[in-house]
Amino acid sequence: MAMFATLALEATAGAPSDLESVSSQVAAEERQISDLERRVNALLRPPVPTVPAGATPVASYLGGGGELPHLDEHKRLDVRHLMLVELERGGVTEVDYDDGTQTTLFAPPWQKAGFAIAPLEVLVAIRSAAMPALRGVELDLRVATATRGVHFVTLVHELDGPLRVTDIAAASLSAEPPQPALSEAELRKRFAIGSLDGGAGRWSADELQSLERALALLSESERMRIRGVELRRESRPRRPLPFKGACGITHVERIERWVEIYDCAFREDDIVFAGNPTAPERASVRLILHELGHVLAIAPVYDFNRDLQRLADDGKKTSEEVLEHRADASIEDQRAASDLAARLRKIAASMQAVAKRVGEAHSPGPAVSAFSRVPGAANGITSYGRESPAEAFAEAFSLFHTDPDALRRVSPTVLEFLQRGEHLLAPK
Repeated sequence: MAMFATLALEATAGAPSDLESVSSQVAAEERQISDLERRVNALLRPPVPTVPAGATPVASYLGGGGELPHLDEHKRLDVRHLMLVELERGGVTEVDYDDGTQTTLFAPPWQKAGFAIAPLEVLVAIRSAAMPALRGVELDLRVATATRGVHFVTLVHELDGPLRVTDIAAASLSAEPPQPALSEAELRKRFAIGSLDGGAGRWSADELQSLERALALLSESERMRIRGVELRRESRPRRPLPFKGACGITHVERIERWVEIYDCAFREDDIVFAGNPTAPERASVRLILHELGHVLAIAPVYDFNRDLQRLADDGKKTSEEVLEHRADASIEDQRAASDLAARLRKIAASMQAVAKRVGEAHSPGPAVSAFSRVPGAANGITSYGRESPAEAFAEAFSLFHTDPDALRRVSPTVLEFLQRGEHLLAPK
């Protein structure tokens, strides 16, 4: 790589009259490259692959899907019939319905189950959650009902058959006065993040509130790992994405890193939420946290590349110092300079080799590698998490902060891994 070429000196370059300080610098750089070579082995430990999609059903989290239709109450019998058919097809053994004030248990034979207490649109949601393909899955839906206003509905189709429904009317939640969104400058100052205006788009007030909430949910140690990261608002991707349907992406290119957030990140805030239905978070908060999880995971790789670049810059200065003092060099000093030149060439060759290894590995970071070895992590946490170990980590990280109860249901071992802060430990 060209960034390291300046470290190589010709053996005949000569030497300064006093090479002691230069020799000390070279020795320090040799120690640094030795440390980088040690670090790279831990940095590039490959993660365990995720379980392929279509494998045996496991507990997972979906979040939500499409918008539910608004229906007239006279359609209740038709909707109820379709729901009962899906309950039968999905092998549901019981429906546990909690409306925030009482819990009602419905059980087969389904034709005798009235379900009159549930809003019509919630029956549609129950029908969707009962599908065989969603066994083991949790849905969090923000349901706008025609007669009862907005409801926050969590539906969990357990692997062993029961369907747990928590249906909380938004009107029953204590409403706090809305706080004005922080300005971009205030967000940068409070959370020590980088620029927010590097994209083609601009953050709206609502979007800045989602960003503020996502950053506020991080621990101080996690915020330190993402310190200075640039968050760009783009309408759509400017280059092909590795996975279809992504609404954001994290880029790391040597000593540059930034996050791009696209329009689709905010499109489901009116139909999906994250967290407990008694304290719902916007869906966009979880998506932003997903990308911040990538930033945190890749931080050791970013730090490694930055340290590698600093060593290259130091090596360039050392080379220049040797050349500056060659004029009055004695024969003895010229021999010493030749030795320093050889040592500098060796450092440069080692840096080239290390940089090539890191560049070709495309490492998702040691946190992902450690996470992937936790029992339950290989299942992907969500369907999107099965795309790769890095996506599984980011999905788990976002749930850890927005819906730890959902993560506990999916994989208590993964929740414990994050609670212990093992995603922040230095690679070994």
